[in-house]
Amino acid sequence: MELSPAMIHYVTTGRCPYCNTTILSQEYVASRKNAGFSFKDLRAVAEQYVRHPRSIKSISVNAPARRRFVQISRELELEVLAPAGAKVEITADEHVRCLTCLNQWPIALTGPGTSLLPRRDQPTVSPQPSLPAFLQRGFPATPASQAAPSPVKSINVANYQLLGVKDEQQTEAVLSETRKQYSNDSKVATVTQEISITNSVSEMVVTEADNIRVSGTQTGFQILGFAAIQGQIQHQLGQRYSVQSQTTLSISEKTTIQIPPLSTIEHIITWKIEHVKGNAILGRFLMTSVEVPYRIPRRLTYDPQVRDVPRARKRSG
Repeated sequence: MELSPAMIHYVTTGRCPYCNTTILSQEYVASRKNAGFSFKDLRAVAEQYVRHPRSIKSISVNAPARRRFVQISRELELEVLAPAGAKVEITADEHVRCLTCLNQWPIALTGPGTSLLPRRDQPTVSPQPSLPAFLQRGFPATPASQAAPSPVKSINVANYQLLGVKDEQQTEAVLSETRKQYSNDSKVATVTQEISITNSVSEMVVTEADNIRVSGTQTGFQILGFAAIQGQIQHQLGQRYSVQSQTTLSISEKTTIQIPPLSTIEHIITWKIEHVKGNAILGRFLMTSVEVPYRIPRRLTYDPQVRDVPRARKRSG
């Protein structure tokens, strides 16, 4: 078997292949065994580990030797590939899990399909010591009823960035309405009335945190860490549309209306605001992307309307 591409990334850089967080530092690698130990040696350790299933098949060992081999294998796994104190663990299904983003990747391209080791935070449920997968061939498997429950699927997006947007659409919403009446008491002359049209509103770039979801058709994920990047994402969205995260939209214009003799008219202004809405796509490196709805304020507009107001008739005599 060969190391998976994600595992190669991990053992050659010491970083998570998904969130790119440093798990095994250069100082840690150099401290292993002697000062000459490097990431190259770390990869060799991992490659030796995945070769064990093939090499051990033809070896006949007695019980004490097998227990010694298990001890060495555990040391290899726990102290080299997933050292104590590092934000990483080896799962029971032969994956390495980053404890920062909670994503996991296989050690080998094709696993043997049996249990590797119990998680460090769970007791061994089989009566005999839990063995690496390559030593469990020929031994009874742990009953399925005793298997550890699957962890809740979670995605930590605290290190995510804006990758793009989709489903863009222009929308318009009514803000308010103003009404004002103007009269002309002249019996013969039409009056030209000048009207000031002025308004100002403050709006923010909005991301709907309650509606964030995993991209595609996947469901059942718990998404963590969005609050840490919400302000940054809103700023990036604002830059994309050339607006500030918080902006003021204003209108200041003048217009005129004609008022016939002995008439009263009502000038009505319906104020509206235009937004761009869509879904922001967030992600980082090889991690599962997520989408969050957003709303960008674009323009303050209005619709004017003029209507006649019936006048009360004056009583004669």
